[in-house]
Amino acid sequence: MKDVVLYTVVPKLPERLEILEEIARNIWFSWNLEAIDLFRSLDQNLWEETGHNPVAMLGRLRVERMEELLEDEGFLLEMERIGAEFRRYLKE
Repeated sequence: MKDVVLYTVVPKLPERLEILEEIARNIWFSWNLEAIDLFRSLDQNLWEETGHNPVAMLGRLRVERMEELLEDEGFLLEMERIGAEFRRYLKE
């Protein structure tokens, strides 16, 4: 009998949204309420379905939703502001 090999397919985020993955993969998000709110704003139902796991959430986020986010200047400004705060934290 052949061994079964499992693969995890992780969709590639558009370049402008890549900071979301960086934040999601760092525990910093878990105590930063603004980062939590940012992830929740991506898709509140999906946030709940994934147990508030931003990595899992990003892996399941619909392409159409990503496209909507790329058109939402308010979201992009907030994401960039939180991303800058995250990068400052990393430099500490």
